[in-house]
Amino acid sequence: MKKVIIGGLLGGLVMIIWQSVSWMAIPWHMPQSIPNEDIVAQVLQENITEPGLYSYPGFNHDPDANAEEQKAAMDSMIKKGAQGPRVMQLVYTPHGGSFMDPSQFIFGYGANFLLAILAAWLLSTQNPAKVNSYSKRLLFVVVIGLIVSFSGPYMNWNWWKYPGDFAFQVFADDLILWTLTGAMLAWRVKPE
Repeated sequence: MKKVIIGGLLGGLVMIIWQSVSWMAIPWHMPQSIPNEDIVAQVLQENITEPGLYSYPGFNHDPDANAEEQKAAMDSMIKKGAQGPRVMQLVYTPHGGSFMDPSQFIFGYGANFLLAILAAWLLSTQNPAKVNSYSKRLLFVVVIGLIVSFSGPYMNWNWWKYPGDFAFQVFADDLILWTLTGAMLAWRVKPE
């Protein structure tokens, strides 16, 4: 169990280091800026008061709506979506906030530690004869990362219409992340 915990601690550290480099030093995660953003920001502030995840066209989530009203709302959303524009996911914070709050790094490391410790634990439970070399252990962890990546960016590309280049960049980022993490775990965690 000690090797799993140490592997999780080191793997989480590798993950947060790579994510910091990837997001701060490599310009591949930068979304496009909105033209006339001050005007758009003013419209948002005047019309949306609560933080949350928004989309346009939106679906009327009136819990008291009958089946006919729900169908009319769905038809309206489909029609507006076909005509455009469409905004699939807008994460909105009306009062702003820091882009680099230290709590984000703390939470990020905590989440990465959990992911790395789960991967380390899965690796430790494997039949030693099946993962008897460094390269086999590395491949095992990379496959975990591929599963995670395909369940995230590519599902968002499909359902939320993320741009293909963005989905590919996130996938490439995840592949590098899990390869580096796998390199650490393959070194530290050897099933017995």
